[in-house]
Amino acid sequence: MEMIRTMPSNEIGAIAAIWLDTNLKAHDFIPPLYWKDHYEMVKGMLAEAELKRIRKEYQGLCVL
Repeated sequence: MEMIRTMPSNEIGAIAAIWLDTNLKAHDFIPPLYWKDHYEMVKGMLAEAELKRIRKEYQGLCVL
């Protein structure tokens, strides 16, 4: 089994949700509406990116 694999396009929604949740928590000094307003744009950009996923044992994501 490979440690890193290409992320299927049907997982973009989950990745975008992680992006939103993480930014809301990590940047609480920025109004939440900023992140929510940019959600669809980032989701579209993720769909165009080459995404790699590290096996669950390693817990990671790489966006190229």
